[in-house]
Amino acid sequence: MSEQKRRLVHNHGATQYELLIDGVQAGYLDYELAGELVVMHTTFISEDFKGQGLGSSIVEVALQDARANGRKVVARCPFVQAYLAKHPEYNEILA
Repeated sequence: MSEQKRRLVHNHGATQYELLIDGVQAGYLDYELAGELVVMHTTFISEDFKGQGLGSSIVEVALQDARANGRKVVARCPFVQAYLAKHPEYNEILA
């Protein structure tokens, strides 16, 4: 079986981090900017791609991006909240 081509795209216009696998959108994290805050609302992974750790991959990139841009994070998404509970290295960027 061939290796799947994965690409994570920050779609600024749609305010989403989108994960594409072989050109198909496998999942996304949507957010909104509120001043210096990044409010993370929803993480979604398509049924065909669940159970592969893809949601965590998207959240990690979104959190790293927030940190790199000096923004604080408000986690409204239960998946992001659960991720943050397991990753205290991001505590300093929580609003």
